[in-house]
Amino acid sequence: MQVKKVFEGLITLLQENEDKKVKTILPQILELARAKRRSNEGETYIKNADGAVVAILCSYYSKWMPTVGDKAVEFGKRVGTATGLNSMCKDGLNLYAEQKRIAVEATNKLMQDLRSKAVSQDNMDSILSGIEIKKELREPTDKGFADRSELETYLESCGIVLNKDTEEVVA
Repeated sequence: MQVKKVFEGLITLLQENEDKKVKTILPQILELARAKRRSNEGETYIKNADGAVVAILCSYYSKWMPTVGDKAVEFGKRVGTATGLNSMCKDGLNLYAEQKRIAVEATNKLMQDLRSKAVSQDNMDSILSGIEIKKELREPTDKGFADRSELETYLESCGIVLNKDTEEVVA
């Protein structure tokens, strides 16, 4: 008989303990059946006790950005994410898109210059490296919090009760 992969551990445990009473192996069964953590809550975003997102670790600035209070930072909506919001704040996303666009244009120009022999093959690698470095640079910002504890202090000062149960259940 074929067994679904998700049940293999449970079936093995039961087969190894056929002669035992359920109550003696129940703790092991419950551990195997326990839902695993699915989300990055607490690592990349924070919810309040009501389940609303109150902060996101912006992947452009690498800073904690609150979504509430007088220091709130705007995030665009994004379907299919755990938060329903983009992982970059709107300002960061705009800068990222601009840097990417400039890099694509510079790379296209480099290819044209190579074809027309305005740039030698020897110089191409250093020019490409320069383009890549400029694309990866991150603009500084005074928004957000570099440290999670500072963010939590701010959120508490806003009267926000954080979600202490960060384990999201996998269905």
